[in-house]
Amino acid sequence: MSFTRFRPTSHFVTPHSWSNDPCDLFCYQWNPRTHEGIHLESFSGSVISRLIDGKKVLFLFYTSISALPIHWPKEYIEGCGSQSVAFSTDFGRSPLRVEIANSSKFLGIGETTDYMMVASGEKQRGSHLHLYSSNNLLDWDFQSTILDVQVGAPVSPSSDFKWGKNFECASFFSIGEKNYIAVEVEEDFDSKRHNSHCTLWLCGDFVLENGKPRFKITSHGVIDYGILYAIRLFRDEERLLQLGWAGEAAKPKVVKEQAWAGCLGHPQELSRISTPTSQAILNDDIWNVDHKSGTMTTLGVRPAPQVSRLRSKKITSLREFSRLRSDKFEVKADFRNIYGSEKFILNGRQSPSYEEVTKIIFDVWEGRIIVDRRKSILPGEDLKVRVFVDNSVVEVFANDRFALTSRIYPSLAASVGVSYYFGRFDTENVVFHCWKGHKD
Repeated sequence: MSFTRFRPTSHFVTPHSWSNDPCDLFCYQWNPRTHEGIHLESFSGSVISRLIDGKKVLFLFYTSISALPIHWPKEYIEGCGSQSVAFSTDFGRSPLRVEIANSSKFLGIGETTDYMMVASGEKQRGSHLHLYSSNNLLDWDFQSTILDVQVGAPVSPSSDFKWGKNFECASFFSIGEKNYIAVEVEEDFDSKRHNSHCTLWLCGDFVLENGKPRFKITSHGVIDYGILYAIRLFRDEERLLQLGWAGEAAKPKVVKEQAWAGCLGHPQELSRISTPTSQAILNDDIWNVDHKSGTMTTLGVRPAPQVSRLRSKKITSLREFSRLRSDKFEVKADFRNIYGSEKFILNGRQSPSYEEVTKIIFDVWEGRIIVDRRKSILPGEDLKVRVFVDNSVVEVFANDRFALTSRIYPSLAASVGVSYYFGRFDTENVVFHCWKGHKD
């Protein structure tokens, strides 16, 4: 197996070996080796900066791991993990590591008090999010359990999504006046999702119960319907961006032979989507409906603007697209004047005689984006799609509020063709752009 056969170009990937969760813009989890027979790792963390005596100090909070495996169905290994903080006054060139009592994802930062959120789960019961506070970033006091859910219970009475066994990698953020929590849900082994994982967003309000803050959910949805996991959030001026981990979907033998595993997805922008109220979807759990104003809002997700800088050679017509031969390209297409019965298919990594092909299907009539996912457009709404193919990484976006990350492993070197099928849809109503290749 060639080291570069499935290796992406425009996605962040480590030089070799296994990698997974991003911790911030410049920190990620990487397991390059085992040192002297001792397995050493660090789990997800967060970075903040503070001015102390006129000097900027970086604090990196993370979990130090000295024994594996650590997983919710396993028996706990006493002393296998400790909560740590590394801090630096020279932007990470010479960090100093110290042990502290508690640390995890930050909920937010006040004027005098910092808050963090700890994700956890309790066997046979369910998942929790705990709130802590600190005045010095080293000593943390428990405040309350802001979310306590029962395993197997629906997120809401009308929801088809049920709570899993454990929470991971929780983050709090606000967009406008709306409050959100992004959290990774670990489901039971009978889950049909990749690695029994799901990245969920929760919109809601903080309320006081017995004098303690709790998070009341008003709407919810999935951030990525594919394999993207362990997302981290950061601000880029006025934008809220996220990075996530795209793990492997190949057989273990393939992953071992290629000598590396996992990469980060392209940066994505989270935003608030607002639209006039539609009777057709009033009961859809992804929407917050304001009957007084006649509007409904939901969380949007789309490629970050910076991703456009990766574009290379531009292709402006569907005819030219059909002649493209590449394992790396981006498609941007707007389908206008849709009647509601259309099906649009984009094919990539296609071999000359079609033994292999990756199909991306936008089924308006069924209300699905396939790889087999849920409704992504509103009645009468145009369909706007972005598709990225970077060797083994495929990312699909639709109408600024649907995202799906996947991994593919074509066996034929000749599987670099593309094609499309739009049925009887008039291509004059398609505004189509494509860029061959990505800058690394």
